[in-house]
Formats: sequence, C-alpha cells, structure tokens
Amino acid sequence: MRLECSDTDWAKRLKSEVAMRYCAQIAALPFGLSTAIADAGPCSDKIQRNETAVNQPSSPYMPTLPQIVDAQISAQPTVSLVARAEERALANYKAVLDRARATDHQNNQECQKVVEDLKNLVGLR
Repeated sequence: MRLECSDTDWAKRLKSEVAMRYCAQIAALPFGLSTAIADAGPCSDKIQRNETAVNQPSSPYMPTLPQIVDAQISAQPTVSLVARAEERALANYKAVLDRARATDHQNNQECQKVVEDLKNLVGLR
C-alpha cells in the first residue's frame, strides 16, 4: 500500500497552515499590546530601565547600603560580614523595587519618589 501525495498538495497545505498561524498572531497582537499598555503605570518605563541596568552582565550598578561607622574605624571586614552586607543590600533593593512596582501599578504618583530611591540604591544618577 502506497500513499501518494503530490509535492504541490503538500506545499499548498503547509503554506495555508503557516499563513493561518501568521494571521492569527497578527490578529492577536493588538490585544496583547492593549493589555501591556493598560498595565503600564506612570513609572513603568523608569522601573524597567533600572532593572535592565542592574541585570546587565558586568553592570557597575548594584544594590548598596550606606557604610557604617564601625567599618570606618575597624580592621578589614571578613568574608562573612561582606556576604551578610550584600544579602541585606539585595533584600533592601528587592523591597524598594516591590514598593515601586506596587505604587506604579496603583497609578500612584508617589512611585516617582520610590524610583528615585531605587536609583540611589544602585548608583544610577
């Protein structure tokens, strides 16, 4: 038993399937864009730029905390002290980032101040 299918039939069927998928994707595009635009708050762009800068490979921007007085008058910090400080700085950054997202999602203009705090935490000016 042999199945015969001409090249032209197969090509036509493939082209129509691809065309239908493409058309479906194009038709759905405005709905996806409108959802993204509807979710964007007054600070969404600034928050995204901040995250992009921090998450770049070899980024000079990273969460920091102010230096404490003991660090200025004591000897070199230990590896564990540095690790704990980095963990606290990262936790603080994540908390401020979550607050920025929350105020932005609520369309609260206070997000402008929170984004500035976020920029200061990572050294963005």
